[in-house]
Amino acid sequence: MSNENGPVRGGTAASDLLAAIGTVGGFDGRFALLSDARRRYVVAYLRELSDGVAEFDDLVDTVFERETVPPGRTDEEHRKRIAVALHPSTCRCWSTTGS
Repeated sequence: MSNENGPVRGGTAASDLLAAIGTVGGFDGRFALLSDARRRYVVAYLRELSDGVAEFDDLVDTVFERETVPPGRTDEEHRKRIAVALHPSTCRCWSTTGS
């Protein structure tokens, strides 16, 4: 899949993300960061990769495959909503981790 955003690196590499989770807002902050299922899917996917680096579109695909498309919404609409939710400008969790 083509990717205009490039590889997800830095704070979203698995080791960096997981290390940052351990430093975010204490115990409650860590749980708050992981309270979103989509973030947990991303962390699980990044942990599976040997280098912890993924294309943004691969992250979107991973979340899409794990979610059920809501009634009345097309696959493409749902995929776009996931991309917006995960995009660093929308998802403050990436800035929390230092990327």
